Amino acid sequence: MISIVRRILLLAATAILLAACAADDAAQEIAEASKAVAQHDYARAEPIFRRYAEAGNSTAEFQLGLLYANGQGVAKDPAEAIRLYRLAAAQGNALAMNNLAIFYDKGAPGLPQDRGQALALWRQSAEKGDPAAMRNLGFALTSGPHASETAEEGLKWLRLAASKGESSAMTEIGVIYEQGTVVPRDYGEARLWYRRAVDQGEPAAMVDLGNIHRFGRGVPPDAAAAYRLYYQAAEKGQPAAMNDVGAQLLSGSGVEANLVEGAKWIKRAAERGQPNAMHTLGSLYARGIVVPKNLSRAYLWLILALKHYPPKDPHRPGAATMAGVVALALTHSQIARIDKQIASWEPLPADAPI
Repeated sequence: MISIVRRILLLAATAILLAACAADDAAQEIAEASKAVAQHDYARAEPIFRRYAEAGNSTAEFQLGLLYANGQGVAKDPAEAIRLYRLAAAQGNALAMNNLAIFYDKGAPGLPQDRGQALALWRQSAEKGDPAAMRNLGFALTSGPHASETAEEGLKWLRLAASKGESSAMTEIGVIYEQGTVVPRDYGEARLWYRRAVDQGEPAAMVDLGNIHRFGRGVPPDAAAAYRLYYQAAEKGQPAAMNDVGAQLLSGSGVEANLVEGAKWIKRAAERGQPNAMHTLGSLYARGIVVPKNLSRAYLWLILALKHYPPKDPHRPGAATMAGVVALALTHSQIARIDKQIASWEPLPADAPI
């Protein structure tokens, strides 16, 4: 009898050991696949994620969902990404909860926008310790339609995310203090939070701190200091910073004027979807400044600027007027051909080489 009990215990221990070894193997393979993604080797990563996702591994489900969400190594498929995120979230995967919440917040094909569901998922993920979810929850609570009622809680989550090294949360706290919409305006506090984020290498904070110096918000205006910050962010691929660097090089503000180099930065920003840069590039082509005069290219970039400017942006009328003038010099067939190019135009991805 004792020998039978011992045998059963031995078999159970062996099964537990084998399961632990299998889990270790899965974790190691998934980690290797994640490294492959970081190296843009999606062909190597995708089958590994898929194999373990089909076996119900929540980390693999989340990682495969990321590939479908971004169209990396597979055709971009938000519906499949959502399905995989749901599977992972059901197993308590905080990262999947955060990404699923983003889909609910924005809405997607087959998934109606639902801010309440987004907030619930962000809260679950944040309570599990995910800094990105803390940031997203904090941002939603400090900027939503009921921000005056929820800002205190939102700022708490942003501060918690910042304490965990989330540089975008530091930036958002800086924005809150700079704008003074949900807390009293405090440029000194804004600069403090922007500087913390800049020290973490956050490009958006570099732009925001650059604006503080450029426009003299709480400090004397300093175009040179602004240019240095914009340039740091531009080198990291931040489109708004690329536009600012280009504009300062074209005007000679805070840096020695260099029209050729300025036009290059403007073009880089425009190719990444920055509307002010699109507007400027269209103007350069229309006038033949720095670049050869090309009315077709001018029209393309001016119309793209109008498509990307926010509805109430003060620069829209100028772009519309110039596009109308340029259109008068083009034939109907030329405009039709450009319109087709505009319809299929896509900005360069965020990780595109500069």
